[in-house]
Amino acid sequence: MASNSSSSRFPLMTMLFSLFLILGIALYVVLYQGTTVINLKPHMRAIGSMFIAPPPPKPKPVKRVTYYNRPPWISQHVFDTCDDRCEMISSSNYKNSDAVVFHAPDIHMGTPLRKYRGQTWVFHAMEPPFLIPSFKNWKRLFNWTLSYRRDADLFNPYSTFTRRKDVGNKDTQHIIRWENKTRNLGWIVSHCGIESQRLKYVEKLKQTIDVDAFGRCGKLHCPRGQWQECLERYKFYASFENALCIDYITEKSFRVFERNVDSIPVTRGAPDYSMFLPPGSFVNTRNFSSSRNLGTFLKRLSDDKPTFMTYFKWRHYYKAEDQIDSKMGFCELCRRLHNPTQKYRRLYEDIDEWLRQGSLPRRSCRPVIDII
Repeated sequence: MASNSSSSRFPLMTMLFSLFLILGIALYVVLYQGTTVINLKPHMRAIGSMFIAPPPPKPKPVKRVTYYNRPPWISQHVFDTCDDRCEMISSSNYKNSDAVVFHAPDIHMGTPLRKYRGQTWVFHAMEPPFLIPSFKNWKRLFNWTLSYRRDADLFNPYSTFTRRKDVGNKDTQHIIRWENKTRNLGWIVSHCGIESQRLKYVEKLKQTIDVDAFGRCGKLHCPRGQWQECLERYKFYASFENALCIDYITEKSFRVFERNVDSIPVTRGAPDYSMFLPPGSFVNTRNFSSSRNLGTFLKRLSDDKPTFMTYFKWRHYYKAEDQIDSKMGFCELCRRLHNPTQKYRRLYEDIDEWLRQGSLPRRSCRPVIDII
C-alpha cells in the first residue's frame, strides 16, 4: 500500500516541477531576453518591489500663514489641531509667506501694501461695514474673504448649533424657575449712538412694556462677568445688533443660547434669523409692524407660562457652540492652501465694494425704518 502511494505521488511532483520550470523560463524570456548582467538589477528591483510594502507618504509641507495685524482673540496656535499643516506667524514681515491675513477693522492706511508673487491675501472682517475703514485703494489684491457673511469664501459665523448626542436624556434637562421671572425685558448695552439706532427703538418700546437697561446706555449696573445672574429675573432679553447688515448676527443673540440663559431673546437685525437660530426659540422685531405691537405681544406672552416654555424646547435637541475665536474658518483656510484641486485664485477687483455693496440692489446694510 505504501509503495503504491509513493509511486502515485511521484508523477504529480514531476508534473508540478515541470510546470514551475516552464513558467520560470517564460518569465525569464519575457523580462530578460536580450538583457545583460549589467542592466539586470533594475528588473530585479522591479520584481522585489512587488513583495515590499511601499514607503509611507511624505508629510505635507507646512504652509506659512502670516497674520499681519493679528487681534488678541485669534490664537497664534489656531492651526494646531487642523488636519492640514499650517503655521501662524504674527508679524508685519510677510515676504516669504504663502498666505497673508489682514484684520480689516484695524487697517488704517490709504496706500496698499506690496503683494509678493504667489501669495494668497485674506480679508478678515467680523465687524459691520461702518466699523471698517475704506479699502477703495486696495484693488485686485485680496483673494479670499473670511467673514460672518454666507457669501464669504471662508464662512465663519459667531456661533453654530449642533445636534445633541444625548437627546432624551433626563439628566440634561434644564429646569426654568418661572417664579423667579419678575421682570419683562432686560438689556445689556455699552455702545449707544450707533448705526442701528437701537436706543431710539428701545425708547419707543418703553411706551408699551418695561425695559431695564444695564451698562453705559442704561441706568442699571451689572458687575463684569455676571451678566447671566443679572438676567435671571427677566423673561426676555433684547438682542439688538449695532448694525442692520446681512448675516450680521453676533454674540448679542448667540450667547443667550450658548449659556442656556432662561430668557427669550428678542432679536433686531437684518439677517434671516431662521437660518441661524432654532425655530420657535426667539422673537423677531421684524415680524411686527411697530414697536407698540411688539410690546403688546411680549406682555401677553409674559403672562402665558405654557407658551413661554415652548421657546426652550430646542435645548432637548441642539446645543450652541461659540465660533468667534475658533478654528472653524482658519482650518478651512489651511485646507484650501494644501488642496491642489481648490487652488483657484479668486481676485477681488474692489474689496471695498464687496464689503459695502453700495452700488448693488442688495446692499450690505439696510436703513432704519422701524422706529414708529
